[in-house]
Amino acid sequence: MGGKVRSSNLKIFRANIGESGSRTNIKTLTINNDKYSTGHPFLSKDGKKLYYISDMPGGYGQTDIYEVSVNNGHYGAPKNLGPTVNSKYREYTPYVDGDILYFSSNKPDGQGGYDIYMTKLDGSIEEPINLGKPMNSKGDDFSFSIDSKTKIGFISSNRFAGRGEDDIYGFKISCEYTIEFKMSLSFKLTKGVPCLKRHLRYPLNLPCLVSLYFYDSAPLPVLA
Repeated sequence: MGGKVRSSNLKIFRANIGESGSRTNIKTLTINNDKYSTGHPFLSKDGKKLYYISDMPGGYGQTDIYEVSVNNGHYGAPKNLGPTVNSKYREYTPYVDGDILYFSSNKPDGQGGYDIYMTKLDGSIEEPINLGKPMNSKGDDFSFSIDSKTKIGFISSNRFAGRGEDDIYGFKISCEYTIEFKMSLSFKLTKGVPCLKRHLRYPLNLPCLVSLYFYDSAPLPVLA
């Protein structure tokens, strides 16, 4: 497949990057097609999985998140991540940290336009978790990324009081919890992963501090 280089649809390309930042050996990926779009690529740290979005036929919504195996420059068959991730709306900007998938969606249960969600790739979380405020706002929030060691990450957003149409924000998570469910549906908290307001539909309301700031400045007050 791959299709034409010039097309009315979005496509994903790969290239070699030189020391000066120049791009050479630009190639279209075999997952591209002239009849639908592919975009928002994220390559796993080991280089063996490519995650991306597409409006190809057979999906669950307007754009779905797919994964494809990568082996020495060869790409396998696209695999839809299924209805526990994808909705009948638009899913965007996948980002994978270990076994955790972060993505944005404009499904109607969010804070605003596009909200950032997280889930587990193994399907153990029945419904993706909305990251809540201040990560999400009444605007569009997307392109989540995080360093799992430093707990420092970035998002893009067109929220109120920004400096442009889409701004880059940095954040730092200052508390961590793991939720361990018991047979009685009670749970205990231990150090492990970033705490969230909701897990598997059960409210937690934990005191998790997230400092949100413009990427090129000192921390600012949290923006709603």
